[in-house]
Amino acid sequence: MSPGGIARAVLRSGALVLLMSAATAPGASSAAPPPVAARHPMTVTVYKGDFATVNSFIFSNGRSLVVMDVQRKAAEARKLAAAIKAMKLPLTHILISHGHTDHFTGMAVFREAFPDARIVVANQDIKADIERYAVYMDSGGETGAEPPLDPALKPKTAAHPDGFDYDRNIEVLASPTLEMVGGGTLQLDTDHMRAEAPHITTVYSPDLNALFLSDLGYNGVHFWMGDDISRADLLDWRAELLRMKARYARLNPIVYPGHGDPSDMRIFDPSVRYIDDFLRVTAAAKTPEEAMAKMVALYPGYKQADFFLKYSAMEHVPVRPTTVGHRAETGWRAKVRALAAAEFRNPAWGYSHSARDYALARQLARADGVRLDDDVLFAAAWLHDMAAFPKWEAAGVDHADRAADTVDTILKGSGFPEGKIDAVRAAIRTHMFDRDPRTPEALYLHDADALDWLGAVGVARVMALADAQGGKPHGPDVVKMLEDNLAKVPARVLSPAGKALTPGRKAELDAFLRQLKAETEDLATL
Repeated sequence: MSPGGIARAVLRSGALVLLMSAATAPGASSAAPPPVAARHPMTVTVYKGDFATVNSFIFSNGRSLVVMDVQRKAAEARKLAAAIKAMKLPLTHILISHGHTDHFTGMAVFREAFPDARIVVANQDIKADIERYAVYMDSGGETGAEPPLDPALKPKTAAHPDGFDYDRNIEVLASPTLEMVGGGTLQLDTDHMRAEAPHITTVYSPDLNALFLSDLGYNGVHFWMGDDISRADLLDWRAELLRMKARYARLNPIVYPGHGDPSDMRIFDPSVRYIDDFLRVTAAAKTPEEAMAKMVALYPGYKQADFFLKYSAMEHVPVRPTTVGHRAETGWRAKVRALAAAEFRNPAWGYSHSARDYALARQLARADGVRLDDDVLFAAAWLHDMAAFPKWEAAGVDHADRAADTVDTILKGSGFPEGKIDAVRAAIRTHMFDRDPRTPEALYLHDADALDWLGAVGVARVMALADAQGGKPHGPDVVKMLEDNLAKVPARVLSPAGKALTPGRKAELDAFLRQLKAETEDLATL
């Protein structure tokens, strides 16, 4: 099947049949779906784009059409639109799976070509991601291999009143199913950890027994791991693939990736292995070019080495901290991080502590197989100690309560989804080890914060508080703090993954205190 061609997949008695259409192979005869008595069978047509080997999917029940994702370039979108018009059935929905330009750029073309079709997304987060990424691409986010944002998608603003109105043109579906006119159901799942994209939709068709992975799935194509994809995101991506493998094992569906050819359940293990190899190679490589050469040697037949792999290697070599340096992190996250960098200056509960809490909370949840709302966790992790600083503190009010009560002053108007502010409050209010968290995000922030008082990092945090001028707290005072942490914190780590880490960190702190006492005459010469 050539790039840019069209293949039709029809489920016949449980078997997948790929039929080349006349648009793909001139001179070849087209084949009709098998005859049925009641209604046409559900079919899916795969449009393979030339640019970035990105797939679009056209669902048909013989009476109406739905298209999933609409290509990166307007010229590609017009080819896709022409293929849809040739089917001579009404297009009712344009489903965008996530907020990356290679999946949504064709919206403007499709709005013009199919004015009655609804552009839809599965949730509000994806709608926000689409506009965020459009703004990023319109302000210098393009790479050497990727063009700027299509002019027709420039966001509508006061300065650009004729721009694309993302708020009005994109509709959020009211339920996690898309019912096709004339029969057939597409089940939409957005309950995925932050991975290749902040939020993403996968689709399962019971009629086809087919799973559409969007960009959680790549087949024979180097994975896109650039821009805003951190190493923690890659680990979550790996975990998400294993979760989906287990979830769909009994159904054994046909599997359609966002990039590359259709496959089956065997797609998952090589995908996990690719992520493992990328993490290993980029951690050891001295230059992006070295990492790229090693990955090409490991995966010689994979496409997009000069685009996806190149810019992914540039993002991850040298290895960056897991929560900083994302070029596409615009909007509210960038504002929150910038605020933390500017205002949270303390060796024990400042910017670096917030970064560690966020990364460790994600690590613990991943180990326990728990999916968190990353918006809630990000905001809570970066802002949980804000009231420990003069601008936000209040005399006589615990800093956790004060931060929970005032965090909306930072998040409202920033672009943060305001319906999640109460969940952020809940996580912040119970982040201290002596409080009882009630939500998943609160639990894992609580445990990450507790563990940060133990081990070598716990020592570093507390010792940094000692007054260098000989005032309070002095050496014995900070040792008392460490002893209190050793006595009180371990029993208050609550999650399974947190409990598994606790003995090691407890032992590190205990060993430090024992050795310190041995070298200071039981602290007399400290």
